[in-house]
Amino acid sequence: MKRLLQIIFVLILLSQYNCTLKILGPKEIISEFFQQNKIFDDYSISNFGFVPYGSSFRAPIQLAEPFSACQQLKMPKKSKNNNAINQNNQFILIVQKTTECSFVTQVRNAEQFGASMADDTYQHSKEVIPIDQNGNGQNIGIPSILVSKSLGDTLVKSIKYTNKNLDGQQVKIQVSFKVRKYKVTDMKLFVDIENLSELIFIRNFGSQFVQLIDYVNFTPIYDNYYCPDCELKDFQEIIPQCLGGGRYCQFDPDEDGPLTGRDFIEEQIRQLCIQKEFGSLYWWNYMRLYQKNCYNTEDLYKCSIQQQNILVDPFYEKLETIKQCYDNSFDQSSGSSRLVQKNIILEENRKNIKDYGYINQWPGLSINNIPYRGSLYTNNVLEAICASLSQPPEFCNYYNHLFQSQHQEIGSKEPNSTEQEHTKDENYLGYAWILAIALSAWIIFSIIMGGYMSNDEVSKYVQIYENQLSRKSDIEVQKKRQSIQKDQQITDAQNQEETTQNQQIELKESLNSNEQ
Repeated sequence: MKRLLQIIFVLILLSQYNCTLKILGPKEIISEFFQQNKIFDDYSISNFGFVPYGSSFRAPIQLAEPFSACQQLKMPKKSKNNNAINQNNQFILIVQKTTECSFVTQVRNAEQFGASMADDTYQHSKEVIPIDQNGNGQNIGIPSILVSKSLGDTLVKSIKYTNKNLDGQQVKIQVSFKVRKYKVTDMKLFVDIENLSELIFIRNFGSQFVQLIDYVNFTPIYDNYYCPDCELKDFQEIIPQCLGGGRYCQFDPDEDGPLTGRDFIEEQIRQLCIQKEFGSLYWWNYMRLYQKNCYNTEDLYKCSIQQQNILVDPFYEKLETIKQCYDNSFDQSSGSSRLVQKNIILEENRKNIKDYGYINQWPGLSINNIPYRGSLYTNNVLEAICASLSQPPEFCNYYNHLFQSQHQEIGSKEPNSTEQEHTKDENYLGYAWILAIALSAWIIFSIIMGGYMSNDEVSKYVQIYENQLSRKSDIEVQKKRQSIQKDQQITDAQNQEETTQNQQIELKESLNSNEQ
């Protein structure tokens, strides 16, 4: 039997998301502890694991054993009538807020136990606690949310009351992750080009973004900082790790190595120019090549130019456009050299950072100006974007069908709900889609990329596909090639017909000569 895909909810505080929780029963519990049809929205979503945006789930709840959930969990006791939690072992686990272990540890233990939800009761009822990922929750495949202490305490009381007085019954709740829908979704990616995990996400997501190009308004925003002491000198002193005299800085990426923070600031300008001059599709394609070929390079400028050359074909403008954008971005009136001059593009990027200051973690993502919560995995983000579209493309329907078939095992889905669930196995979900596209476009890829691919890569067509040009460009190339082939076929047919006619004339002349 397939392992259940679980949802972990850890309940503590107030939420800025449009998510709701409702008590479904038993009716004795609702009348004793809750108001009829009461909808609770006093909880927030943690920023690791999977968040099933656009979905609603139902499941019974139970207390963790031990309550702290810091150790390996035990199966909750059966009732006097020997009834298990439910026939599918789908249940929501309530856990206690503790200093014995981290929140991530509690969620991980609950996931390994197979729970469907966890309620972490916190000691303060109103203080908003942001749960920032500490790096240990990246591999958790289930979401977690935090509710107010008052709601958590009431849920605990209702469970204890049910176990004591309503033998064989269970408290059941419904959690909904509603999202507002738009015709075109706004997506902002907060980029750290030194962060390998984000670059891997960009590589994987970039292969799917082409399907959403007409439905997403995309903006990359780059992480950098400024030197406060340099401001005292009016940013006119050359700083090795900075541009603009200390206005735009990055930490030294390799200490005694050849690269400096300034190299990465300059690369940020090039990438922002690519987005500005050629649009999102070109940016994603470039970034996929950048992740593959430039992450560990010792000459960032040279590697960047090489990747731009790979992407330049009859359907893209010349490289000079990017160079001109880069050169023109420096305000010559603000200093004697580029090393101390203000940069117009980076100033706009800095403004975006200030305007969207709600992002307190890099890398990060926002969808329609709401911070995305959950692990930065391709299918997680795809589902969140598709759930935000009022008229999603067929591509979303394809993925949602896979999500739905995989998530049928998570409790009971809200009746007549058109919102879809998520699958934990990202590679499995994307395999069929990537395979179909890759096989149909394989010959074209080989022609375009030529010597760019090694023999080892040929056997890994999915990975190759992730590092080639976008499917739209491939289709255009394929159409052009088919047109050329068609013209060639017509020409060959005409030549063949002419040859046949000549042969007939020669044969006729030969026969006439013999008769004479």
